[in-house]
Amino acid sequence: MAAPPAPAVKKSQGAPPVAVIFALYIALGTAASFLAGGDPGTLPEDIVRALCPSIVVISIFLTSYSVFDVMAAGVAKQVDHGYMAKDYKDFPLRLPEQAFLAERAQINQVEQMPSFIFATLSFSLLVDGWLGALLALAWTVLRRLYARAYRHSVGVPFNKKGLTTYTIPCYFILNTMLMGSAIHALRWATSNHPSFLYPLYCFRQARVDAHIKLIQNKNGLANMRMVLSKTKKVKEMKVGSKESTAFTN
Repeated sequence: MAAPPAPAVKKSQGAPPVAVIFALYIALGTAASFLAGGDPGTLPEDIVRALCPSIVVISIFLTSYSVFDVMAAGVAKQVDHGYMAKDYKDFPLRLPEQAFLAERAQINQVEQMPSFIFATLSFSLLVDGWLGALLALAWTVLRRLYARAYRHSVGVPFNKKGLTTYTIPCYFILNTMLMGSAIHALRWATSNHPSFLYPLYCFRQARVDAHIKLIQNKNGLANMRMVLSKTKKVKEMKVGSKESTAFTN
């Protein structure tokens, strides 16, 4: 009796191409720069006041990281599995799942910190302070929910933990601030300070000049060959004429 056919497995749709994602980040950053940003190249009248909301959000996130992420990883290793009472040789080759998840949640937060801090401060300084603080606050809330979901997913397969619910919006928020800062800086550089692009112009002009010189050299070589060929023909004609005259005489 033939075995029943295996159920068809639905193919999961992959992520969009990298170029599409990058273009979307650029579009969001451009929109933030033009719609929320002030005059490119001008700093806020009160820099401290512009940065204070973002500094508050960054401080809250770093404090929550210390309390909820660092301490959670330590508690999972010590209280739940007694790591502090063991010698190094007694450590298991693989962390228990609860300790592993708590440690991974902490490490992932650390990986995101440099970009988050730089993006928040640069966006708040160059584009808009209040919008930068609001985006940073939304990012902070999502990262807190992400870490909590990660730590409380013991026994759940990674593709069912639902972490992308938090990570994808966080990436869009973070890269919108980064590209918004970059676009705002480029707008200042290209409009008010054309000399910013002078090295690029010089490099391009040097390549053009080198190409022209190469063409001139090729044309000059071709002309030289043509002149030599004509000279050779003239000499051959003169020699032939002398031989003909001598034969006649």
